[in-house]
Amino acid sequence: MTGTDAGSLPAALDDLWHRRRELSPADTAARGVVVNAIDMLDSGRVRVAEISAAGEVVVNARARRAVLLAFRVLGMARSQVGDFHHHDRVPLKTSVDGVRVVPGAIARWGAHLAPGVVLMPSFVDIGAHVGTGSMVGTWVSVGSCAQIGGNVRLAAGVTVGGVDHLDDPDAPDDLDGLGGVDDPARPGPSASPGSPGSPDAGSPDMGPADMGPADTVPAVVEDDALIGDRAVVAAGARVGRGAVVAAGTILSGVTPVVDARTGEELAPGRIPDWCVATGGSRHRDLPGGAFDLPCVVVLDRLEPGRRPGRAELGGILHGGRR
Repeated sequence: MTGTDAGSLPAALDDLWHRRRELSPADTAARGVVVNAIDMLDSGRVRVAEISAAGEVVVNARARRAVLLAFRVLGMARSQVGDFHHHDRVPLKTSVDGVRVVPGAIARWGAHLAPGVVLMPSFVDIGAHVGTGSMVGTWVSVGSCAQIGGNVRLAAGVTVGGVDHLDDPDAPDDLDGLGGVDDPARPGPSASPGSPGSPDAGSPDMGPADMGPADTVPAVVEDDALIGDRAVVAAGARVGRGAVVAAGTILSGVTPVVDARTGEELAPGRIPDWCVATGGSRHRDLPGGAFDLPCVVVLDRLEPGRRPGRAELGGILHGGRR
């Protein structure tokens, strides 16, 4: 996963972000800046997040802010596709060159769909990025700013979490202040307002710590991964390259991940590259009683570049054997 050019988005987005409460659809200059930024996301010239050379998720703060600002500067508008009527601030995507879009699929403007993508009846939100050759299955939801690599398979009913539109003026008031890109009520542990690299310093890039709570970092599914039916990859979670995630698995940004062969607890919220993982539970004795708490279990490691066949995969998932 590559391609973010943080410097290509204007610093004017930082100023608009800091006075976002004053903005409205009447601010034509602000709307022009935001629309240009979303157009860049839509075309894939910029993306909200990428994997750095060091292997970490780096968030393009200006791109992230542009998505949120869109809900401040775009007015409600009616549109129609066939017999279907829409009334929304964000229009549907119109640029789908080289993409197969099955009837019933919905992609919002600002989502990038690379050539070779197949959209079954599904939903792809603003700011999301879906890489070349990926399949978005029936009833899949790809959330705002979620990052999907190339040659990924999202099976039926999968949810890949995005980031909350906490600055959407149509959102309930009680969502305000839950934590966002630079909400002072929820600062990141390693970034203080005004410090170098912090959101208030206008830095175009952010690491996960700068973003605050885990759910402000979009979910990332890396190249060649396979996500099984009805699995959930929530905001802040990451599925490594070539990983196979069993049906029904739920991975959040803080879900414990355990290696079944060694018992080692791996990085939370992250399924390693080239492995087979499934949902599980661990017994814990707590003050209120004994509970089985959810986790994700890495059952086996795969040879890089090789995806197991159906029979082999079934053996791994149902008996931990090849």
